[in-house]
Amino acid sequence: MLILEPVVVAQVVGSPWEHKAEVGEPMRLTQSEPVLKALFEVCRLLTEYGIRHAVIGGIAVSVYGWPRATRDVDLLIGDEAWEREASGALTPRFELPERINGVPIDYLPIDVAGGFLTQAFLRPIWTDGVPIAPAEIVVCTKLIRLAMRDQADIVEMVKADIIDRAAVRAFLAEHTPMLVGRWDALVTQAEAEIERSQ
Repeated sequence: MLILEPVVVAQVVGSPWEHKAEVGEPMRLTQSEPVLKALFEVCRLLTEYGIRHAVIGGIAVSVYGWPRATRDVDLLIGDEAWEREASGALTPRFELPERINGVPIDYLPIDVAGGFLTQAFLRPIWTDGVPIAPAEIVVCTKLIRLAMRDQADIVEMVKADIIDRAAVRAFLAEHTPMLVGRWDALVTQAEAEIERSQ
């Protein structure tokens, strides 16, 4: 069942460009109204279809300490959403909207990096009724892609000091050891930026 109560963790409030974290309060999503409406609608549809899902991408980054504007919704979704062709290509079993009210919706199949990503469905953080992938899953998916925006997101998540760095590193070492070096380099960069700002 995908409907649970939000856990009590740091709260993110304010505009997408400013925030404060208060321990002991539930997290709240901070995005533009069209993005939030699209997020709630796609999560409603996926729940109705019985498709496991968890939010990754910019929305998840906002929850983990760096509220930043994003124009799309990124979701990790379970293999029950797909029909696998003989060629290995995936086609949706359900009508998965590519846009909702003009907001792009991006779906990442669970097998993109390995079955270990199903942990996103087993222990999400619930906020505003939406399942957010655990921090280590968000970091892992960003390290796999590693565009400039992904690197900046990871650095800012580390600087926000909400995520457990040791737990993220242990997760990567266990499941994707080839990404540990990238993680360590970005943590070092974040620490240098913190030191320069003091």
